[in-house]
Amino acid sequence: MKRNKFIALLLAALMLFALCACGNDATLTAVHPDIAQPGADAQAELSLPADLSIESAGKTATIYELANDQESAVKQIEACFDFDLSAAEKTSDSLSDYYIIDGYRADIEKGIGYWSVIKLNPDPVKSGASMTDEKALEIANALFDKGGLWSEKIDNVKVVDQYDLNEDGVYGVSEKSVFYYPQVDGKSVSGRYRININVSLDGSINSVYYLASPTSSSASVSVKSSSELSSDLQSKNYSASFSGDLTDAKITDCKLGYYADGVEHNGKTYLFPVYIMTGEGTNAAGEKETFDIIIDAQK
Repeated sequence: MKRNKFIALLLAALMLFALCACGNDATLTAVHPDIAQPGADAQAELSLPADLSIESAGKTATIYELANDQESAVKQIEACFDFDLSAAEKTSDSLSDYYIIDGYRADIEKGIGYWSVIKLNPDPVKSGASMTDEKALEIANALFDKGGLWSEKIDNVKVVDQYDLNEDGVYGVSEKSVFYYPQVDGKSVSGRYRININVSLDGSINSVYYLASPTSSSASVSVKSSSELSSDLQSKNYSASFSGDLTDAKITDCKLGYYADGVEHNGKTYLFPVYIMTGEGTNAAGEKETFDIIIDAQK
């Protein structure tokens, strides 16, 4: 009798665990990305080419929950800048913790663990100052390694000139921005997912924006079929990079990637599977223009 009672209790516990597990999985797989829309109000008539190869269409893909590690954010900031944030002037609101220390302000976002450090009063750029992309990359890489900012090698790195007035009021290059774009599963991540180190022309660091988090848990989600993607194109259910209205627009490539919206969904943030399509069309000036569009891949 006691044995039967024990078995009944065990089965009840297992059923409760299964229900809880299903509930958690449903929460994870039911969320969809808040994909940013472009500023330009532009249109193009698009259709899905019948011969276009579409990875995983009608099958499954992975959605990742992003880790929110506030402690690691503090350690990275302290390692990069030799700060002791426990000695900093600290304020907080519902969104972030803010630290003022040694002429910099550090912000750590509560919901996702992204962080930034900004020099409060950078010196104006000296007249005639310059820096090569190679030197900016060397300085940024040194800070990147010092802070242990990412555990895996990042291949997609770009250096971009930023412009402002120098000490003589002459407009020109004011700093070099080095962008690091981590991949997940060998796929690109669009949206709010990058590390940006801004290097002054005197070699100092003006700011760092750490807008990336490692993945934690994951789940499989159902992916739209080719016909469903075709319907999305026809109903303009996508985010596009058109600079203006395009004619004779055609999709030429489609890849499965990820999108980070940086928005909390039920208190969590995710990397969502998306389709990134590229194409070409003709603008109002009669010139060929390439474009990208992003479509939520989940059913």
